[in-house]
Amino acid sequence: MSASVARILGGLLYYAPDSAAAEPFLAALTRLPELADWPEEDEVPYWCRVLHLTTEDKAYSFRVLFTAPEQGLAPVPPWGSVYQDAENRLDAASTRRYRAFLQTQQLLLHHTAGEPEDHIGLMLLTLAYLLEQEREEAVIELLREHLLPWSWRFVQLLQQATEGDFYPALSRILGGFLAELEYQLEICLPMIRLYR
Repeated sequence: MSASVARILGGLLYYAPDSAAAEPFLAALTRLPELADWPEEDEVPYWCRVLHLTTEDKAYSFRVLFTAPEQGLAPVPPWGSVYQDAENRLDAASTRRYRAFLQTQQLLLHHTAGEPEDHIGLMLLTLAYLLEQEREEAVIELLREHLLPWSWRFVQLLQQATEGDFYPALSRILGGFLAELEYQLEICLPMIRLYR
């Protein structure tokens, strides 16, 4: 699958849509259908049209869905540790394992100070880099150990979100992308308990 798809999805989930950093990712939405061989050829163009036609305040939807005044209380938390920790904490054991993976891979993330590295947008941006560098073992480890075990729940919650159409539509594309990666790379996921 395409590193470009991972980068676009990661950027759209990490950066607030009213930020300058999000502009190139929003502009690239129309190219998503042609950037990869999608298993359901008609589905991605359909969801891209939905994304393009939404008139909602995407910045408001982003804040409502992904941020909250207290840790882990966002309706759709974008951090893996919230799903994998019994107390739904940020920066929990799964975050520390992911941080160790990043160090082993000699990857340094440029992100908001104090924010855990296991944000789904950051993880997708890291995946894009590893795909570009053709580091297949690292790609498989990132997906199997750090992203796929919890991202299905994130996708499910985002699809069920009632705040606007943009992010639920984006979750359909993300779900298809992750499923295709899992299939193509023949990833066998470990069984873990999710708490959210």
